[in-house]
Amino acid sequence: MAIADTEHYDDQSVTKAEIRTERFLVQGVRCGSCVNKIETALVSEPHIKSASFDSDRQNLTLIHNLDAPLADLNAFLASLGAYRAEERSLTRLFQARIIHYRPLIVMTCFVIIFGSVMQGLQGWQGHGFMGDLMAGYFLLFGMLKVANRRAFASAYARYDALASRSAAYAATYPFLEVSIGVIYLIWPESLLLNLLVGVLMLEKAWSVHQALARGQSLQCACLGGYFSIPISKVTILEDLLMACMAGAMIVGLS
Repeated sequence: MAIADTEHYDDQSVTKAEIRTERFLVQGVRCGSCVNKIETALVSEPHIKSASFDSDRQNLTLIHNLDAPLADLNAFLASLGAYRAEERSLTRLFQARIIHYRPLIVMTCFVIIFGSVMQGLQGWQGHGFMGDLMAGYFLLFGMLKVANRRAFASAYARYDALASRSAAYAATYPFLEVSIGVIYLIWPESLLLNLLVGVLMLEKAWSVHQALARGQSLQCACLGGYFSIPISKVTILEDLLMACMAGAMIVGLS
């Protein structure tokens, strides 16, 4: 990597580039190992004072005194793997987020299609549609977890408060989600069911919040470990949305 040029004044070496903080969008970072490798390697460079990724593994904050930070950063990233840094812009951030969360977006579309088809067969009803969406969510996401339950349990136990304390809970949670989905198909008006879902989703959201507060960069287990999506505020939003839907179902029953 190129280093900052120096000049000598009164026998002291002074860098032309001042220390500054910049953020870059980095493509190709797939897992926590990539994050650790890049951060560790970057901070070993004399002209990089600090390098840290956000929890989404896309945004890199760099404190440095490089003369050509983007070019130098890309030259260094190329030596580590198939990574590339770009200047941040609203358009590129939006495009990167869409690509990054594409598996989750696709699965969500399947859930909406499932709910729409079920309502088309039964006649459109407000709470009925919500119940079908809940059924589709837990069936689809639960079956992904069941199909890859060992990988799911391992990933889930790293950040969920209950799963980290009980291996049995982590192992049986995929089957719990599938069971919840089946019950939503049969009896979506169950008060006990919606209370259980509300509590489960709030516990998941709190666990992710705590993991992010600790600065952890961990893979989200929501898709059964098949896709490398990190836990993030999107994960919290997903869980809170499901909790709110369960709450709306409870209100609708009163």
